Amino acid sequence: MTLPCVYCDGIGENLTDIYCAGKPGEWRSLRCQDCDGTGIISQTQHAAYIEGRRRRNLRVKAGLTQPQMATRLGVAIAEYSQMENGRRSWPEGSEAAFAALADATICHFSA
Repeated sequence: MTLPCVYCDGIGENLTDIYCAGKPGEWRSLRCQDCDGTGIISQTQHAAYIEGRRRRNLRVKAGLTQPQMATRLGVAIAEYSQMENGRRSWPEGSEAAFAALADATICHFSA
């Protein structure tokens, strides 16, 4: 089963501002690297993206930045960003770190 690419909204390309010598240039459309320009991704790719969004939400609710979470997991910041975007697999044992974040952000009310 295939789904519309979440990175390009199924269009197959992304607009980007081309910079030359540090100055804004013109907007150009580039082929989406995630769907290879087809506009569709696999169910596995989609699930990885959704999992990354879930973990991002947990991190943000806990008030942590990407660099802080990358340090906790022992990965490079660029790798961590790719994980949140569903482009790289999560390291083994990372689920426990996110479960701890979820537990820490639960509010307890006394009656």
